[in-house]
Amino acid sequence: MSNIGRIKLALAALILVIAWSFDLSIAKAQFDARRCASLIDEATQAMYEHAYKREIALSRQYLTYCVQQSSDYAFGLAGLASALNRDNQHEEALAVANRCLQTNDAGVQFSCSYDRALALYGLGRVREAKSTLQTALKEPTVTENDAAIKKTLQQFLADVNEHLRLRAERQAAAAVRPAHRGSAKVTEDISCSGVVMGIDIDGDIDASTVEKVRKAFYSERASKCETDFALFADSSYKINSSGGSIAAAMAIGRIYRKERVSLAINGVCISACVLILAGAVERGIGEGRVVGIHRPYLGTTSERTPTPDQISNTYRSMLQNMRAYLREMNVSERLADEMLATEPDKVRFLTPSELKAYGLWATDPAEQEKRAIENETRDVQEANKLGLERREYIRRKVLGEHLCPDSEPEFWKCRRRVLQTGGR
Repeated sequence: MSNIGRIKLALAALILVIAWSFDLSIAKAQFDARRCASLIDEATQAMYEHAYKREIALSRQYLTYCVQQSSDYAFGLAGLASALNRDNQHEEALAVANRCLQTNDAGVQFSCSYDRALALYGLGRVREAKSTLQTALKEPTVTENDAAIKKTLQQFLADVNEHLRLRAERQAAAAVRPAHRGSAKVTEDISCSGVVMGIDIDGDIDASTVEKVRKAFYSERASKCETDFALFADSSYKINSSGGSIAAAMAIGRIYRKERVSLAINGVCISACVLILAGAVERGIGEGRVVGIHRPYLGTTSERTPTPDQISNTYRSMLQNMRAYLREMNVSERLADEMLATEPDKVRFLTPSELKAYGLWATDPAEQEKRAIENETRDVQEANKLGLERREYIRRKVLGEHLCPDSEPEFWKCRRRVLQTGGR
């Protein structure tokens, strides 16, 4: 059951409990108190049995035969609106909830606001639902029942906000460049003389993608370049993929980790693609770029159908390998848990805060440490070579960064001159 579904049931039960607090002794002109109490009992039972049409009929009987004063009428409308929502009759539920709010009965303002918001949500008018909830939550709580329902409203508002966030992300995903359909295209750009290294993956990830990436790094032409591709000043690694093979993605991720690749999303990175992102030592996720996850699934073939045990063992092994891979890449295993919680036909888009929490944002901590050690080693060696005390070396280094132009190779020539002379 969804969060909103649980909220609906909990609030309905609370409304019916409140209804028991009516002074049913006054219902004597049409149905007597015993019969009205029985209606409430039967409506409660119908709700728990999911017999919503019967619950609606009983609620209408209550409104017809048991109302003796305005508070009875307001509570009866609240119960009917709630029952109509549970039966997905949102148009009528909205009309009844509006009528309930028009009674201005303080005892049902929160519950009727909830049912108005739920009806609007069911009709796809989500922003109106949000506005209704925000207005209701500004009202003061008086009774314990008010406090209980207000807490439910707050949870409902959180779910509505999450819905709006996901809808915005889906719209953003639709607006970005779609990934190539079919086996990924892998475009490489290697020019040792120009100090450039680039690999662009676009499409579905499979075994052939691994071979293309491996060839780009370790081909005869690439082997003539410096072996540490992370030192390439203008290196450019991009990916735009809706997923593919888990095993292939982890293989590429391990290559990227070994070669200390900084990877930028050039569109979308969904499903297995996230494992490649995990392998990069630095991740660039710009505005309008999206990262999404869902539960991994096994492919099918025309060969003999595997037994349930074989399927179970294969899937369990894949999950174990994936968790081990995430640990290897310093990424939280909670990412695997969130993947498993999202069905394959859906996508859960990750927020920046979630990406940071899972360890998929910016630079990997181990890489940061490695870079710090390398930078320190380089600085000490360069200071010693120039015969400079460390503080003076740092002063000249900072001066060079401020004085020298951004363009290469002028920057490096200028920097060398500043380090040697202490000025321009």
